[in-house]
Amino acid sequence: MGARRRRPTDYFREPAARHAWLTIPGRLSAGRTLSEAQAEIDVLARDLDRRHPGQHTRIRVTGGAIIHEPETARSMPMVMAFCLGTTAVILLLVCANVTTLLLARAVARRDATCLVPHGLPRILLDDRRPPALIPFNLTR
Repeated sequence: MGARRRRPTDYFREPAARHAWLTIPGRLSAGRTLSEAQAEIDVLARDLDRRHPGQHTRIRVTGGAIIHEPETARSMPMVMAFCLGTTAVILLLVCANVTTLLLARAVARRDATCLVPHGLPRILLDDRRPPALIPFNLTR
């Protein structure tokens, strides 16, 4: 049994539905813009269409981001919305957790604070006082 040889693919003679899009990476020359490159590519596409009757060539010049690829352009807004929504839910959970921890700490330290005549809270001297506050002498 011999190996089967495949003929090279001729993208211009086969039906367009078979090859919906083709990626050709390139690099812009210094000082050129995407719109200039698109105008030059449009001239080449019209020349290809004239050489191959019945062929309609559309070439789009992009900055190379995945969001501009034809295969992912339709689904990308939904993917981005899902990612942002998931991030927002996680951030909300983290904020709720930190708030709960701070409230629990405040309730536990309620007895360790008192008000002086000026209305400023001062921490009473006890074992729950953080070591960072000892130099400031925040006692009665």
